Amino acid sequence: MDEGWRRPPTTPYVVGPLQLRVTRETLRLTVAVLRSFGALEGCCFWYGSPDDAGGEVSAVIVPRQINRQRNYHVDGSAMVEIANTVRTHGWKNLSQVHSHPGTMVEHSPYDDQMAVSRHSLSVVFPRYGNWGGQWSSGVGVHEWQEGYWHLLVDDVAAHRVAVVDDDAAQIMDFRR
Repeated sequence: MDEGWRRPPTTPYVVGPLQLRVTRETLRLTVAVLRSFGALEGCCFWYGSPDDAGGEVSAVIVPRQINRQRNYHVDGSAMVEIANTVRTHGWKNLSQVHSHPGTMVEHSPYDDQMAVSRHSLSVVFPRYGNWGGQWSSGVGVHEWQEGYWHLLVDDVAAHRVAVVDDDAAQIMDFRR
């Protein structure tokens, strides 16, 4: 079986009213983090305060992790370390973000299984983070609905995760 294959959704994706807001500079920081892993998959998280409209990313958080060419792993102790830090800010996980080796940005079965939360989005950047261009072209934005991580088409993804002009989110790197 092809490692990237997964079953199709049983129900169609339903576009909702929520919108996650991320700044251009936060996107730049995120891509820089993903590129820092070289030719290995890596991840970070977007944290912030949810609001009635969706939420705005306040921090890019890079956990301790094991990185491989075709996947990454964040263990429970690394997540506890993050939880203890973000609790003081009142932030929630708004999106997990990771890279894939090629241009395929659909979740793999491994991605589905290892997702940190079904209450946040999942964003996948191609080519180990070597991405540049118009948001969200070439980037996979996934949302959990009805038992499935739906890959959103570009125009829906660009609405669901909107790029705004504002201050950059702070970066917290737990790898060190």
